Amino acid sequence: MSRKYPNKDVRLELTLAGRDLEAGDLAHAAARVSNVLVSAPALPEVHEMLARLAAHPRGGRGLFPMTSPLALATVVARAHVVAAEGDFGYALGLLGKAQVYAPETAWADVPWVTDAVTASSINPAVVTNLTVDLLELLHVRSSDGLRPAMNPYLQLIRNTITAHPDDTNLLGAAGYFFRRFDLAEAAGYATRADQLARVMPARSPLASFTATWALPAKRWTPSNAPSATTPAISRSTRTSAIFSWTLTGWTKR
Repeated sequence: MSRKYPNKDVRLELTLAGRDLEAGDLAHAAARVSNVLVSAPALPEVHEMLARLAAHPRGGRGLFPMTSPLALATVVARAHVVAAEGDFGYALGLLGKAQVYAPETAWADVPWVTDAVTASSINPAVVTNLTVDLLELLHVRSSDGLRPAMNPYLQLIRNTITAHPDDTNLLGAAGYFFRRFDLAEAAGYATRADQLARVMPARSPLASFTATWALPAKRWTPSNAPSATTPAISRSTRTSAIFSWTLTGWTKR
């Protein structure tokens, strides 16, 4: 997690949030903390306060309801609170939606996202779906500009593959995603996905898709790598519609 000394306004808001919490005014404390989170998403002091709100007997995700009009601050804060409750799959889905809304902000630059325990405790389909969502960003924005924000997700994908080394859908999505950051690593995931797809008697949609481009990936070089205009993996290939995507972009849970 990045560490920056909080500026005067942030320190004041956190101090006031702490007073609200001690006074039992959890709603005001939650509002203050969520607003600070948008301006300093990786600040440890913010996450310490969120952890206190999550652990409070009257706290938890209910302090950050998914009601209209929905604020980005609420979505991000809710993600971290439900992660503190151990609901990592839902938390990652919320972070993914925030990432699509504000792509260059490192919303996921927090320890629980890159912790191997998170990857080993969730359904790999959650990470596959998240990867497909993030692929959309790489088709409209420069990967260089997004690299700091994407680094935590890259580590999350690596950790999930380590925990689930034979998940063809995950490997296929990873191969496609990593091609914009590390061609050699992308080729390794794509090749492994293709090898598994060839021996699996009933291939999933993403495994079938992977087989069409995995072998050529072995020959990727900076001069012939797939371009940003290569069609993205369709959301229809998902194995689990855990987080529905609509024109409004959000779903309640």
